[in-house]
Amino acid sequence: MARMPNTADNDVVRDRFLKELRHHLDGLREKVESDFSLASFQHELSRFRGDPVYSRFTFDRPEYVLIRFMGRVSISIGRRLGEIYD
Repeated sequence: MARMPNTADNDVVRDRFLKELRHHLDGLREKVESDFSLASFQHELSRFRGDPVYSRFTFDRPEYVLIRFMGRVSISIGRRLGEIYD
């Protein structure tokens, strides 16, 4: 693949991309630190354990809470990549 010539326009695009990437990675780190805290985990688990429907389907387990957390992170990564791409 041919490389684009190094121009001022390319530098502007690269710098903006890196700025956006850093911004979104910082936001993702904050989300993970918040959502994956022990307090957040325990709160979510206690909600499911107290819910008659979730417990009936055995979704009142720590493993289910972790799956939900991973789903949230996956969605967040996809959204952030979309925003960076836009």
